[in-house]
Amino acid sequence: MLLSRSFLSFSLAASAFLFAASAEAATYVTQISGTGSGETIISRIEITWSTNVAVGGDVRPGDLTDLVFSIYDNGNTLIFTDHAINDGVVQTVGGVPRTLSDIDFIAVSGVYISDFDNDINTVEDREAEGGGATGITFNMYCPGVHYPGTEAIIFRYVDGVRMEPSNLNDLTVTTTVIPEPSACMAFAGMFGLTLLRRKRA
Repeated sequence: MLLSRSFLSFSLAASAFLFAASAEAATYVTQISGTGSGETIISRIEITWSTNVAVGGDVRPGDLTDLVFSIYDNGNTLIFTDHAINDGVVQTVGGVPRTLSDIDFIAVSGVYISDFDNDINTVEDREAEGGGATGITFNMYCPGVHYPGTEAIIFRYVDGVRMEPSNLNDLTVTTTVIPEPSACMAFAGMFGLTLLRRKRA
């Protein structure tokens, strides 16, 4: 009887905790893989994004707390990371300032990304007004990620000079949720406390 009461108390507390946690920021990882071709052979694009928007709600750039684009080559080696939004603040790309209007992102929270572009106004390009990134940067975009026949386009820039495009075709898209570390620790602590109380009883 003691065990069942302890388990019931834990279940009720855990349910209340998870309900409260659902209102906090959730982090998702979207993997976009396919067949690469072009100037730089790309195997996949990984997009990590966090939002406070409830599951099933529309997510736009202004709804994001974090947004990270990562590109992997044909050997599955990470070749570029763009932390476009960090803690709600838009970051530079190749030293060039960006604003929310330079980022295109449309998603349904907890489900999928439909559109993305880490530099819609190509501020990386040295021909752009006030533009011209330094070093090697990438502009990646894909309108209608889930539409049949859609391809992701990737441009590599070298000190603001655009190279020939690369394509990612035959897209496979998956999105998973990452539990917040604080939530996991609190949940584990709650479980441990419940067991301790049961033993003392």
